[in-house]
Amino acid sequence: MAIWNIGIRGRLWNIISSLYDNVKGQVRFGDIETQSFDIEEGVKQGCVLSPTLFCIIMNELTKLLREHALGVRIHDICLGSLFWADDIVLLADSEKELNKMLDLVSLFAKKWKFNFNSEKSNVLIIGQNLNSEKLWKLGDTFISEVETYKYLGVYISRNLKDNFHINQVIKKGNRIIAYIKSIIDRLNNFDRVVYGDILWRSIGLPTINYACAVCVNTNTKDIQRIESLQLQMARTILKASRSTAKEALYGDLGWQPIKVTQDIFKAKYIRNVMCMEMYRWPKLILNTIIRHKNFNSRYQFINEFEKTCDYIKFDFNAILNDICTGTDIDINWVKPFENTIKQSYSTFWKQEVLRKSSLLDYSLIKESPSLEPYLLDKTDFYGSSLKFKLRINTLPLGKITNKWNIDNLNDKCKVCGSGEEDVKHFLFICNKLHCIRMEELQTLQHKLIAINCVDTWVNFISGDLSIKVQYVLGSTLFHKNNSHDIYAVFDSYCKMYTSRAWKLRNAIVLQI
Repeated sequence: MAIWNIGIRGRLWNIISSLYDNVKGQVRFGDIETQSFDIEEGVKQGCVLSPTLFCIIMNELTKLLREHALGVRIHDICLGSLFWADDIVLLADSEKELNKMLDLVSLFAKKWKFNFNSEKSNVLIIGQNLNSEKLWKLGDTFISEVETYKYLGVYISRNLKDNFHINQVIKKGNRIIAYIKSIIDRLNNFDRVVYGDILWRSIGLPTINYACAVCVNTNTKDIQRIESLQLQMARTILKASRSTAKEALYGDLGWQPIKVTQDIFKAKYIRNVMCMEMYRWPKLILNTIIRHKNFNSRYQFINEFEKTCDYIKFDFNAILNDICTGTDIDINWVKPFENTIKQSYSTFWKQEVLRKSSLLDYSLIKESPSLEPYLLDKTDFYGSSLKFKLRINTLPLGKITNKWNIDNLNDKCKVCGSGEEDVKHFLFICNKLHCIRMEELQTLQHKLIAINCVDTWVNFISGDLSIKVQYVLGSTLFHKNNSHDIYAVFDSYCKMYTSRAWKLRNAIVLQI
């Protein structure tokens, strides 16, 4: 049972007036200034001493609550109140205890001549049905019970589940995605991937991951709903269709799933609490939860994190044992955990790519998720988009569109009438595109010779079709074994040829 967010209205001047000497105030608006006037309420605005003075007064309230031994019990710990600036939480085990705490804080406020904001104060009862007719007395006013309450940006429900909070996160996430899309669209695709990636990492991710270190998302459906936000953002940035595989989007953008990010935040949070002084409430509660976690299934926070560690084969039990035995803890365990979970995801990503037949060719040119340099082209997003579709085999060539039309039994290329129109055929075989292909190949040859890469040209032009495709589409192995200049030359060739050939190919198909 708890009172959340008792907002304080300031009339603290009577408490601390002796600490200030003749405090004056003045209002300025442009060149206009009012006459100075005495400040007789609250703490001095803008003074570095004001927060300290406020804390001194509020500390007396915490002492009062502790003296009466009121609060919820977590094994050998009694926690009765939480303070954050002027937000106060009262925690009680029973209705009688909560009423007593309300009376105490009301008397305290009356004694020191300040009052609480009843409009921002509510009662949230954990584990019971809502009684909307029940009123609780706070001083001379009444406050009501609520189903959920927002405290420090987190929505807390009566059943302690995160569903309502996640619903609010998804609403905010959708608004942010629309906002980011409007920005990058207004830039006419200039540096679209870079701007989209920066905005998502700086605005989107902090919003949907807020307080994720302390939330327990055990519902698979909720995890998928949150992940769908990032997937939607990836499609928006790359202008990809809804059918585009998540592995391809994350692979070329170098993104990791939301759950991986949140697990890393959880690890850092646990480490930070472990490093606190022993008298701090978070440290006391975490130690109590860890030492007694096997006796109560409600301690899902640690249990769920342990499941993640077991899945990625990270030894978190050793750290828990050190806490239970009071042994010095290695605070540097977070970095190995982060490396382990990222490597685990990279392995899982590769397995998922190999599992999907549509990404078989993609698996030959991509080893692990990492941002592809070809997407960083500032001015040619059209060429980058076509190259992305070629890499993941979603460019609507004949082989792809024939699968969509079960009545079409003709596997021949619609453009030249011979051969199956797949990526290899489009890039190197179709005779209707031969003129464009030869022009761009000559340009490619001249550029490679200009940077003293004749051997690369010979290896490319003499290789089989599979080797040629990997050179043009920029396989990971090719990029590792060659300089950035060589990669840039082939990237330019791919975009120029694909852009010209795709326009000519579509024009020919429309005339047929």
